[in-house]
Parts: sequence; C-alpha cells; structure tokens
Amino acid sequence: IVTYVLAGHLEHKDSMGNGSVMTYGDVQRMSAGTGVRHSEFNHSRADEVHMLQIWIEPSVQGLTPSYEQRAFALGPHWTALIDPAAARGAMAIQRPVRIWRAKPNAHQALSLGLEPQAQGWLQLIGGSVQVEAGPLLGQGDGLGFSAEAISTITAGATGAGVLLFELQ
Repeated sequence: IVTYVLAGHLEHKDSMGNGSVMTYGDVQRMSAGTGVRHSEFNHSRADEVHMLQIWIEPSVQGLTPSYEQRAFALGPHWTALIDPAAARGAMAIQRPVRIWRAKPNAHQALSLGLEPQAQGWLQLIGGSVQVEAGPLLGQGDGLGFSAEAISTITAGATGAGVLLFELQ
C-alpha cells in the first residue's frame, strides 16, 4: 500500500507500533503481509487532507508485515519513489513496479524512459501535460500506455504534477 500526501496532514497508526503524521511530499509504503491493523485519518479538525493511496498486490504471499515512510524532495525531474530493488533511493516493494514523481515547469518536456516491454500509467495530480502524439491530460486524469507508444510528455502553461508508473 503506497500512500502519497498531496495536501494537508494525514495521521497513521498501526498494530506494528508505527504512528506518524504525514505532510505534503511524504510517501509511505506498507506491506500488510500476514496481517496488520492500521488506520489513517485527517490530523486536522479544520483543514482538508488530499492524498492518493495505491494498492499493489505483491508477487508472493505470506510476507512479514513492514512499513517505511519518507519525505522526498520534489523537483522538475523524475524522482524515484518505489522500485523493487530500492534503486535510486526509492523504497522497495515485492513486485516489479516502479513509481516516479515529477513537477515539471511550464512547457518543460520530460522523457519517460520506460523499459521497452513495460506498460506505463501516468496520473496527473496537478496542472496539465501534453502527451507526445496524444491527448492533453489535466488534473485527475490518468492514461495507460505501452512503452513503445509514448516516450515524452510536455507540461502545460502552468507546469504539472505527475506520477509515472512502470509495470513489468
């Protein structure tokens, strides 16, 4: 379970003894494995919380429950958040899935760089991007594609916030 906070403060508690308050840019990776109880709730009585939660089924069953949370520096280029081998400072998961985050500036082009046989998913969390030879995507839009179909995206006039998933 990958949780990414976009705005506000999200509080987390679980039966492994973990507890924290997540803020903008924080990413949490939790494997429920053989069983864990957890709760998440808005830490503030006055402010809204906005977050994405992505559930990815592991490659194997019966894993020991585990938890990791980290703040990632966000910039105009791809930052690795999730990688099976914890490459490039990312958090590891038990599935051949990689997740990156970028906040490209206005009209900035980004190369996707997926492995040739991979499937991709773009999730827009802010602004807009023009997909190479494809549609204009706005906040909340998602697009599935093959690595051969798309190699570049370009941020719109106000920049963008993008998650990129690489699925093997």
